[in-house]
Amino acid sequence: MLGWSRATHLIETHFATGQCDHVLILNLEFNRSAAMGIASGQQGGEGCYQLRSLDELRWGVWTCTVGEAGTSTLLSAHEETNPWFFTFHNAADFYKYCGYTLSNHRDYDYVPNLLENSIGGSERFYAFAKEIGHSIFRYFMETLSKAEVRLLLGESKVVIPHSVSIAPYQKLFREFDADKKARYSVAEHGNTVSCGVPLALSKSIAVGEVKRGDRAMLTPSGSGPPTVSFRFSTDRGLGAERSRCMKANAEFDIILFGATGFTGQLVAEYFATHNRSDDQLR
Repeated sequence: MLGWSRATHLIETHFATGQCDHVLILNLEFNRSAAMGIASGQQGGEGCYQLRSLDELRWGVWTCTVGEAGTSTLLSAHEETNPWFFTFHNAADFYKYCGYTLSNHRDYDYVPNLLENSIGGSERFYAFAKEIGHSIFRYFMETLSKAEVRLLLGESKVVIPHSVSIAPYQKLFREFDADKKARYSVAEHGNTVSCGVPLALSKSIAVGEVKRGDRAMLTPSGSGPPTVSFRFSTDRGLGAERSRCMKANAEFDIILFGATGFTGQLVAEYFATHNRSDDQLR
């Protein structure tokens, strides 16, 4: 969830320094793998949706809600001064409450995994709902209580939280009289993890809740939870007066971050085989 927001933070620095005008964020989430199925004695990854004991309720409920999702979001530089606002809060000790164990994780773990005795070397995604829920309320209370953040919260048309669960955020937003602004995608689409932010934002734009020039606040969280709140101006189309062509004197037409990852490789292959321009793509 936090990854999409972290990407926008990096992108904003490129906009501010004039390194680029448009950036496309591609995001992919999935929870089914052959390894998961094999570890659970099944085929096709069905094991990731099983709760085999009452103890697994502690860390497996949110695991079972993870589905498959993909989003693409085009962000463009805006003439407005400082349209973005970011604030992070990191509690590093909470890393242990959410993660994905690889079959060889024991070779790299500095300390034993919390689930070492129950899932051992199998590949499973895990999330301790109670502990993460408490951390969400604690650290977001600190973040949203800041004067500059409360001002932005009041200006925002919608507030988009993590897609994993509604209850912790309802409790949180009631404290700031913002519960009616909250938009959740989990009830309709399940836990789409980091895709939940652009998904809920897109739906808000589609129904007219957020228009160009409006402010939106996104409050995703990670297992830390490192948290982010930011605002921006939305634009449902670049428009002829704002559309900027690729600069002739630029060294590159497109810069692809994360090209060594699974999704990045697919994007790189697509660019290499689907260049419809008459000129060579740089």
